[in-house]
Amino acid sequence: MNQQSDYIKGVMGAFLGALFAFLFFVAGKFLGKIYENSVEHRNALVKLEYSLSRFMAINYDNIFLINALIKSIDANILNSPNFTPLNMDEGVMSKLKNIDMVNDVHNLYIDIYKQNHSLKTISDFYNEFRGMLLKKEIDLATFNANIKGKFKDDLSEVIKRLQAMDKNLEAVSSKCVVLLNEDEYAITWLIGLLSVKRNYPKNFDNLCKEQLKILQKGRLENYKKSLSEIESLKVDN
Repeated sequence: MNQQSDYIKGVMGAFLGALFAFLFFVAGKFLGKIYENSVEHRNALVKLEYSLSRFMAINYDNIFLINALIKSIDANILNSPNFTPLNMDEGVMSKLKNIDMVNDVHNLYIDIYKQNHSLKTISDFYNEFRGMLLKKEIDLATFNANIKGKFKDDLSEVIKRLQAMDKNLEAVSSKCVVLLNEDEYAITWLIGLLSVKRNYPKNFDNLCKEQLKILQKGRLENYKKSLSEIESLKVDN
């Protein structure tokens, strides 16, 4: 009887040992996957925040170029607009784990796509008539009739859309920073692994408003600094 009992204990011990080893292996794989997702999500946020900062600078330049084009049209000066498109990395969306952020980025990318298309249309249209004028295929009156009418009015509308997109770029960029800060200040490593939330938390809007103020203040300071440097160069020359 004792031998049978020892045999059962041995079998149960081996079984439980194998079971615990299996559960440990499964738990390790599970935590490892969570860790990979957390790292992938954070890296995607860093990459996205960097891209949005670059987009804001390019978008500002494009607005400046449209304003310059309007002034050249009024002054009867031939311009050659060379807008820079915002090159999006759509692969970043598949690496983001927060559904709300994915939706915001998706909507932003649609807006960027539209504005890229608008700028290309503007450039192609103007350069086509500019080329025909230089080749003397059309006269100045025909050129002005096409450029100084609805085309010029459309430029003002495009500026408004680019300015609205600039605000959207600021908003999404601020959300990236808030999400990155949440990950950074996780209490423990395990909490850090599980901190990739699927949706924005309740206090997210307030945090984003604070971050947006910081971002806008920094951009305004850089803008004033650039203007000061430009004026200094004018004086030196």
